Amino acid sequence: MKESTLYKLTALLLRQAGDQFGHHGCSDFDLEEHGFSEKERLAISQAIQDSNGDDERSVEASKYEADWVLMYTVAEVLESRIELQVEFEKEDW
Repeated sequence: MKESTLYKLTALLLRQAGDQFGHHGCSDFDLEEHGFSEKERLAISQAIQDSNGDDERSVEASKYEADWVLMYTVAEVLESRIELQVEFEKEDW
């Protein structure tokens, strides 16, 4: 399977799962417990803020994020890379 196909499939599945998880009660994902450093948590928080188009608030390294928000954010990041990956796959090495 090409990586671009994998990105597309993963993004679609994450969005579908995010729809389902978004209807659950408390759905916080403990980033710190799962080994994400403060630098990584800051990058994740920045990606979420970028995804929401909110440039006004300062970004902090959150310990918890809603699982469905993480799913949507990862899906958006993957989708942004699909076109680049398709072009990369066309290159004749």
